[in-house]
Amino acid sequence: PTLAKNGSIEVSVVLKNEGNRMGKETVQLYLQDPVASISRPVRELKHFQQVELKAGESKTVTFILTEKDLGFYSPEGTWMVEPGLFRVFVGGDSAAKMNLEFKYE
Repeated sequence: PTLAKNGSIEVSVVLKNEGNRMGKETVQLYLQDPVASISRPVRELKHFQQVELKAGESKTVTFILTEKDLGFYSPEGTWMVEPGLFRVFVGGDSAAKMNLEFKYE
């Protein structure tokens, strides 16, 4: 997928409680910019939602990414968003394996 200037990308994941009791999970979305002009975090937390699920229940959790989520401050203090490849990771912590890639143009 491609995120165009002033556009957005919807990232959804289905969460299911496979246990026998009600449970809570904090679904987290991390962003990685592997080719930025300056050193960026390996994974940067951008969004999260806490979800309660009854035993056996499933819910779809949706996050909306915009160019605001992709930006950073340059060493001179200017806010910037660079075009290129980005990776999104979704899961219960920063070691989340579920991922996708998209381009920002």
